[in-house]
Amino acid sequence: MIDPTFVANADAATQGFYSSFGTLRSNIRQIGTTTLNGVLGGACPAGGTLAYGIAAPQTVSCDATFMDQVNYSVPADAGAGAPQNELLAVGKVDWNVSDKTTVYARYAVNKQSLFAGTISDSAYSGYDTGEEIMQNNFLVFDDAQLSTHDSRANRRSFSIG
Repeated sequence: MIDPTFVANADAATQGFYSSFGTLRSNIRQIGTTTLNGVLGGACPAGGTLAYGIAAPQTVSCDATFMDQVNYSVPADAGAGAPQNELLAVGKVDWNVSDKTTVYARYAVNKQSLFAGTISDSAYSGYDTGEEIMQNNFLVFDDAQLSTHDSRANRRSFSIG
């Protein structure tokens, strides 16, 4: 992530963007830093300066701290799948209307809630994403024996999600 002291050298619009949208998450821990020279190598030699900007050209020291290496915890797949809450349920009802007619109905639901940070995560607060899934299915089937050689079957299925 960009080091806050480097952002302080930027123009007012960039500083405003970082102050509005760049709040660090609460459990972040800095474990290292890198200078401009460490990122750009020979294009910005140690002890030198780097010119940037078009409308208002400026220079910055190649020894300036540019990026921070950080560490933080998020829900993650440790071998048993993504951390989540999940509900899977199926229910079925059979009804023998007569000796020649049967009806059954089935309902199935799948609801998953993948925790924030399992789809994507960020060093900045408010940018972790999870996922919500809700699927419903309802099926009705009836079968009627009209004669020894004739029958009728109807199936209706509805799915949402």
